[in-house]
Amino acid sequence: MKRIPCIAIACLILTLSGCAVKSAADAETVCDPGSGPEPPQFCLTAELPSELQRSAEDSAEGRSVYTRADGAYEVVIETAAGAPDAVLRQLTGRETAALDPVYLAWPQADQYQFAWTGADDEGELACCGTLLYDGTTCYTLTIRCAAELEKTYHAEFARILAHTRLTDAA
Repeated sequence: MKRIPCIAIACLILTLSGCAVKSAADAETVCDPGSGPEPPQFCLTAELPSELQRSAEDSAEGRSVYTRADGAYEVVIETAAGAPDAVLRQLTGRETAALDPVYLAWPQADQYQFAWTGADDEGELACCGTLLYDGTTCYTLTIRCAAELEKTYHAEFARILAHTRLTDAA
């Protein structure tokens, strides 16, 4: 079997129609500002669709909100000190046992993926998220949309959650 050099494969992939390389501008990063003298150990990085616009930011709280231009859904990225159970309860208003999150152990952090439904002034909401815990800090990404739109954006939400990770703050 003949081996093809990696550079040749990369060039081939980039020239195929329908293939795209995500630019760094699509990756959003939020770091824990830290209340102590120690700098944050990690930052939460997520690849967000280009149609999302930052609608709010509170860097002192380590929180950024991104909203789709048409208002179809919002993504919130934030950090919080504390144990995962307490942070999940704060984010969702539900106990961890009621959420039944999927737990994944990674070398860098524990990850919990979860979903819940809720309501706001405009009706039923479908919500999902991921929480990464490094032993002291929870890094979260949550997505909220009208329940009737969830199926429309399900694949997009799955892609966002799959590309959410911790990176070194240094």
